[in-house]
Amino acid sequence: MPLAPFVVKSLPLTALRWLVIVVVVYAAVLMLRSARQETLTRQATAAQEAPLSRIIERSEGPDHPRGGGSSRTGNSNPPYTK
Repeated sequence: MPLAPFVVKSLPLTALRWLVIVVVVYAAVLMLRSARQETLTRQATAAQEAPLSRIIERSEGPDHPRGGGSSRTGNSNPPYTK
């Protein structure tokens, strides 16, 4: 048989109110911590991937068939055909 209903029912209203406040603040802190950790993980992943893409663009150069030029959406340099 659950014990919680008897404990909550016997608590004074002020104590119950503070218990609810503590639980809500605890949950909020956990959610904020989780969101912050996720943001830091995304930033670290982006920081690791960004230099690699820059290196690839530089090594391919603007005349490469995959395009190392300034246009990201279209390829202004057609592939080599012979």
